[in-house]
Amino acid sequence: MTTPVSPAVVAFTRHAERRALERHLDLQDLGELLLSHHVQRRRNRGQADWLVRTRGIAIAYNWPTATTRPLPSSSAHGASSLRSQDRVREHYTVEGDIVYIRVRSPHGSVRSEEHEWGLRDYDEDTGELVGLEVWSASKVLPQELVEALPRLDGRGTTIERQPA
Repeated sequence: MTTPVSPAVVAFTRHAERRALERHLDLQDLGELLLSHHVQRRRNRGQADWLVRTRGIAIAYNWPTATTRPLPSSSAHGASSLRSQDRVREHYTVEGDIVYIRVRSPHGSVRSEEHEWGLRDYDEDTGELVGLEVWSASKVLPQELVEALPRLDGRGTTIERQPA
């Protein structure tokens, strides 16, 4: 079998869902953005294979190189404002091998700064570091830390391309 020319389905990880919720980004809109901008993707330096940047949002995702691979999964980051009940707490995601650590609660909008190892989240109002997202966590962090964090596993929401 051959690889499809473009994905038609986005399966968000639970981690990606939490990051989108934190930023008040609609999953349906994110899925459509990823699907419509897939042709503009670039190789990602992090854990995920691909990266799409559009409208101030970066979406890191995997897309199969063969049709036997799983559905594309994605994680999104961009500027946002947070409500207290939506704040992401510390967790480890096995599927993406990602650790997220909340350092402090932001006062307002959050912006993410990308590094080769992951993301730093900053409070846009104060400039303070509010969180870290570490990619390939099981390879770069002490195993005791990774094992001690709550798990956020499994697939989240699946978005299918809507017919025109």
